[in-house]
Amino acid sequence: MSTQTDRDVEVDPQAGEPRFAHIVPPGPDYDGATLITRARVTGGTVTANCGWTFTPSNDPRRFQTCETCERMFTMATGGATGGWIDA
Repeated sequence: MSTQTDRDVEVDPQAGEPRFAHIVPPGPDYDGATLITRARVTGGTVTANCGWTFTPSNDPRRFQTCETCERMFTMATGGATGGWIDA
């Protein structure tokens, strides 16, 4: 029995799960980019569109975008491009 892997998806060595870049929606007072920057500086957490809560620490360009986050972003913006993505 063989196992196929997607080379574009990195696996977290500690959790054994794929790592994705997530899209963080704006908060009541700040946009997603500001929320991520604050979390990076303070070591705090942010919650992505898909509900994943994490401490931003990686370059999001290294990872495939979370499909759920992308779908929710597209629905919320009417198909607009852009947004803030972080891993």
